[in-house]
Amino acid sequence: MDQETSSKWLLQPVEEWSGNKQPVTSVLLGILVCSGAIMILLHGIGLGSWSSAAVLICPLVGLVAVGHFRNTIWDSVFLLFVLWLGISTVVNGPGPLKEEILFILTLAAYPAARLSGTTGRPFFAVLGLVGFLGLVCIVVALRDQWSDLHGKPLVFGTFDAAPAQISVCFALLLAGLVASHLNRLWLVIGYICAGVVFAILAASLLRFSFVAGEVSPQAEVVPQAEAGPAPCGDLKQYNSVLTRKKLISDVASAIPRAGIFGHGLSSFTQMTCLGMETHLSLAQVVIEFGWVAGVLLGFIALGALAMTARLERAEARFAFMGFLFVAMLSFAHGDLARDGLLFLFLGYLVRISEPQP
Repeated sequence: MDQETSSKWLLQPVEEWSGNKQPVTSVLLGILVCSGAIMILLHGIGLGSWSSAAVLICPLVGLVAVGHFRNTIWDSVFLLFVLWLGISTVVNGPGPLKEEILFILTLAAYPAARLSGTTGRPFFAVLGLVGFLGLVCIVVALRDQWSDLHGKPLVFGTFDAAPAQISVCFALLLAGLVASHLNRLWLVIGYICAGVVFAILAASLLRFSFVAGEVSPQAEVVPQAEAGPAPCGDLKQYNSVLTRKKLISDVASAIPRAGIFGHGLSSFTQMTCLGMETHLSLAQVVIEFGWVAGVLLGFIALGALAMTARLERAEARFAFMGFLFVAMLSFAHGDLARDGLLFLFLGYLVRISEPQP
């Protein structure tokens, strides 16, 4: 490699991120983004549900308290969206108390990120630290449970959602790596590390396929404790493809009947024999709060996304990729009362798309 090429590899300039100058808010946003993984780690060391509340509420309050606000069209539309949710709740009555509280915290993620959401080295340091600790726990669970007959490794013997939560931290960390103008040497190192990390995470999600192939075809691979009557008549309880097909069918039939105000929070679970949410947050907004609410939310998302796509800053590239990532998760596993990441990145997207003073 000649000297000129070597210099380009090693000395490529790094863009400045706003969070590098605002480390406190950058750390708080990182904690909020990784809150699901942090909760699992805290429960693993014996801390109770109060710690989960603190992990959510403290960063939300801190980010709102120190934030600065300049109204944009997207903020006005979001206020209309929240107002419509309130009107719908008055018309339909409140949902279950726990779901209402979680939904309020979910909505609060928008102003938290909108007012003072910043990313940079402190933000990605939080993602990396939480991701690393979670990855260690997953490796330990994989080692101890490789031949166990359950779908995913149970971290701390309880949490099968841990691989998914940890994957979010690393996926956003990788998006930050791609968005940055790092020199090529660090990019290569980053991609190698990402390959190792995602190989471990993939093994945690695919392990059961190998275990199932090692047992007799007649063996019962579903633990007896999970057995129960099949939902929806002849629909096989553990066939995820048929379950998803039935869910999509029920969602499609419920949307035209949603009307102006919808049917209220968590009402969809009563409309399907599956007894579960839509797994698609935008569809849940339409069904439970009405067509107008769905249009307003879609307008904010598409508008802010289009504005951010025109920007060339590293932070704008990360906001664009981060929102698309969490939106795709919402299209597959969304639950409106627990979809804080979607509203967080929506607020962050609006903040980044705001004209610079």
